[in-house]
Amino acid sequence: MKAKNSETISLTTAGTVMDVFVEGASRWSRGDPLFTIDFNAATEVQKARDEVRATRSRSTPCKSDIARLNLSPSYAGKADGRGDPEPRR
Repeated sequence: MKAKNSETISLTTAGTVMDVFVEGASRWSRGDPLFTIDFNAATEVQKARDEVRATRSRSTPCKSDIARLNLSPSYAGKADGRGDPEPRR
């Protein structure tokens, strides 16, 4: 079945469609609700994205600090398993 008329629906604010009350060629009258929008969900998603972005920006300096660490031993010998390094000969 093909609808006699069709219209495009666009929203002017951000939100998440939670419920849709019509399908395909179902009948509805002017004033009938077609869907519900949760505006808070969009706000929560944006907050989460902002938190991820902020966390990533804080971790970048940490990564460069880790890269600059010198992990070489402070002695020139090798460990002999007794806790003290064995000096080179």
